Amino acid sequence: MIAFKATKKRSISACLPAAVLLLLAHAAYGQIRIGGITVPNPNRANPTKAEKPQPQPENTERPSDAKNEPAAKTENSATAAVPQDPPGLLNYFLHEISEAKNDVDIYDPAERQYLVKAVQEEWLLRAVSPRARAEHATSDHYAEWRKANPGNQLDAALDALAASVSKKLPSYKPGVAAFQFHNPVAEKLLMDYFKNTATMKIHRIGVGSAGWLIQKDSDGLPSYRYKFANIYFRDSSDDHPYCHRVSVRVKQDYAGGGTYSTEIYRSSADDELFGCP
Repeated sequence: MIAFKATKKRSISACLPAAVLLLLAHAAYGQIRIGGITVPNPNRANPTKAEKPQPQPENTERPSDAKNEPAAKTENSATAAVPQDPPGLLNYFLHEISEAKNDVDIYDPAERQYLVKAVQEEWLLRAVSPRARAEHATSDHYAEWRKANPGNQLDAALDALAASVSKKLPSYKPGVAAFQFHNPVAEKLLMDYFKNTATMKIHRIGVGSAGWLIQKDSDGLPSYRYKFANIYFRDSSDDHPYCHRVSVRVKQDYAGGGTYSTEIYRSSADDELFGCP
């Protein structure tokens, strides 16, 4: 009996620490649960989601219709904002003219399809047309540039550009593929662009594609369809010896259900100088 009691005491003594540990663990669990403490999950990198394809912007530049046709031209995104003070404006003009002259000087039809970038086309016209140059110089927005033009630097730069143009522009011709099809509606919209056609000698007119090009939105649904109508001509009223190619975008809006509006309209136009036939 004495041995049994001793054994019982030892068993109870051994169980007491275990019971205390269980009570402490239960109390700790209660504190975590009651106190609202949470154990953070390990940080895991979120799986990379495939980016939703962005809609491609419609090509708003001159269409490329043949091997020797000018490719689309884009303005350098690094181009600084146009300064508003006369000295800064003059320096900006001189830089743009210099860039245009460099493009003309290095032009090689075997290496590049365009003569100058689209953003420089206006300087090309001012270089070869005294009338266009005078209109620019006397406009309200740029009237003060002459005050910051010592030694007539702007005209000197434009004259140098004109000299380069005279060597390269006569052999710069539009590709025939831009005129290979005819569309009476599109060509009428093209001719409506001009205020006076009496002085125009038309060398070619037509559209670059028999069918329509489809512009789609971000969901892949049609927004409208379009084609380019083009005309290559010489205007006897010009004060320079070169020809023009005017290209207009003709559009039809999407009406739903696979159909398009019956209205066809002109949305944009581009005028580029070329050598004459």
